[in-house]
Amino acid sequence: MWNIYALIGAGGHGKVILDMLIRNKEDVLGFVDDFSVQPSLKGFPLLGTLKDIPELMSRNPALKFIISVGDNFTRKEISIQLEPLSVKYGTAVHPTAHIGSGAAIGEGTVVMPYAVINTDAVVGSHCIVNTHCVIEHDCRIDSFVHAAPQTVLTGNIGVQEGVLIGAGASIIPGVTIGKWSIIGAGSTVIKDIPPYSNALGSPAKISTRKGGFDIDGV
Repeated sequence: MWNIYALIGAGGHGKVILDMLIRNKEDVLGFVDDFSVQPSLKGFPLLGTLKDIPELMSRNPALKFIISVGDNFTRKEISIQLEPLSVKYGTAVHPTAHIGSGAAIGEGTVVMPYAVINTDAVVGSHCIVNTHCVIEHDCRIDSFVHAAPQTVLTGNIGVQEGVLIGAGASIIPGVTIGKWSIIGAGSTVIKDIPPYSNALGSPAKISTRKGGFDIDGV
């Protein structure tokens, strides 16, 4: 059965994913967005809001979705909201990206131009592996993670749910980054980072600990 895609999120990240799907010669129906006031994006129509997804699915049995929102927390919120609908998710991998043997990519994940996911690495669902990002062998990346452009994750790294790794950051082998932490752009991580932390610098030091909202209880 052939696939057709709809993108949830009609912003800048959505445009990038649209471009990848077009390059891969995939069929794209359009965008779903609760907040967009534009009738179309890059020539593709706004199909409605999240409330319109059941009707879109009934009219298009092969329809797959990608949550094309850059914010990790928002992607998780949307995925939870859509769980009762048993939505089918697709993936988008740019043709210049390299996926090694034995590597695995979860549903809804996008892999941008010139990214590398090397052998036996596992990337979870609804992740963003951004431009020129390198995820080396045997890394384990949980869901809703964003590895920004030119990040380098050397071998055997564990990255827990919801982590944001800023542009140009590097992580040495064997390190674990705790869930919903933020690694600042250009940082070098040489030891484990606890959950809900902000870490910045070279070597990275914890500057603050997150608090005030229940990420896991969304």
